[in-house]
Amino acid sequence: MALIKQKAQEKGLSLNKTIKLLLREALGLSNTLTINRRESFKEFCGVWSEQDFTQFEKNTESFNQVDPKDWE
Repeated sequence: MALIKQKAQEKGLSLNKTIKLLLREALGLSNTLTINRRESFKEFCGVWSEQDFTQFEKNTESFNQVDPKDWE
């Protein structure tokens, strides 16, 4: 763990980012920390119709309401 902390300090990164970087390097993946998340989920973009979206908003509307009793 001391070596990981040392590497994190040298690179000016958090431990989490340093560990991710080390794993990517060990697996032979790109050694950059940026991952194109948009590309990862591209197949799901734009698949909802306006009707689907409206129904989803209606079905999840209650999630936006806060019950004060929950915070007593």
